[in-house]
Amino acid sequence: MTPQQLREIALNYLKRFEASEATFRTMLRRRISLYAVYDKDFDKKEAYRWAEEIVKEFIERKYIDDKRFAEIKTRRYIENCRSPRYILGKLQEKGINKQIATDILEQQAYDPADAAKQLMRRKKIGPY
Repeated sequence: MTPQQLREIALNYLKRFEASEATFRTMLRRRISLYAVYDKDFDKKEAYRWAEEIVKEFIERKYIDDKRFAEIKTRRYIENCRSPRYILGKLQEKGINKQIATDILEQQAYDPADAAKQLMRRKKIGPY
């Protein structure tokens, strides 16, 4: 594996998925570890340095943006009738700073009564 191959892996991943900095870094490290299993002479420490350089470059170029990732995920969770507590927990699992997650959640229009009605409709509970 070369730095260019790792960069291609990273770009292909971002073509398919929106990622937080933490999940993106984890993906790169996992791919490096998997490659190291097959090539015993492979230097993982050097590859981890390549991965860090790629992460920094992608953040500078705005390919990875934790705030954008949190906004997208928060909107999706609200559409799926998830509670604020659930949303905060999921965002923190993905490596989003608690302050960023809280700010994004406060910006979104979340109405618990509306979420409950949507859930009742989806589950066919009550008059629905």
